[in-house]
Amino acid sequence: MGLQLSRNMNQADPIIIVGLGGLGGGVIDSLKGKIKHDYDDIDRVEMRIVDMTSHIKNTHMTDDEIIILDPRGTDCDRTLGQKIFRTESVYEGIRSEFKTLIEKMISIAGEDHINILIASGIVGGTGGGIFVDFTYMIHDLFKECHHKNYSICAYMFDVQSNDDQEEKNHRMKLNGQAALKELQHHMNITTHDHLYQTTIGQREITCRKTLFEEYKHISFCLGDDVKLDDLKKRMSTLMIEDCLLYTSPSPRDLS
Repeated sequence: MGLQLSRNMNQADPIIIVGLGGLGGGVIDSLKGKIKHDYDDIDRVEMRIVDMTSHIKNTHMTDDEIIILDPRGTDCDRTLGQKIFRTESVYEGIRSEFKTLIEKMISIAGEDHINILIASGIVGGTGGGIFVDFTYMIHDLFKECHHKNYSICAYMFDVQSNDDQEEKNHRMKLNGQAALKELQHHMNITTHDHLYQTTIGQREITCRKTLFEEYKHISFCLGDDVKLDDLKKRMSTLMIEDCLLYTSPSPRDLS
């Protein structure tokens, strides 16, 4: 059995599933095509894709479920991805979208548990650049909404390529290394001196929670005979099997 969302998880729990960037978004789009057959109450499931541009072809997602940050994209530059996300107008816009979504789920859950599941690549400019700030935005929104009974878990995808684009592949490798370093840092927030803190516009966000309750880091190497779209479909199948068909008596540390 793979990632297990929470000791409180069951198929009655409302769940928000978010794909960050092109890879995370593609996985979530594929997942939506399957989830209706595997989740008893689709009304308790909300799915969103957050990306710079819409990479999704033959999408299962509606326009309202795809949030575009900046159509100019990042060209695999994670520093630029973070800079765009931290632009006040962009940040406040996406924060407003997810506050509305979280409030909806709280109205369904009452005081019960809410699951948040994030799927993100770590080698690109969007997913790899925004996953930390995005996740702590979600933590801060639950705090603002006075709802403590939630968990955030993640699938972090690390994809290497064997194609002939050496410069891009090198950049992706460096992105992955930097993202993993950030991930490990924010999974070890344990003291008052070790916390997430940033200021975006007029808003200061501070959090002493670890980034995720659990996460699963999955590495793949794409050869010439493996298409990225096929990988996204396989990952969505894994997420169905790991997260939506099983219950969990207690969480496991997969970091």
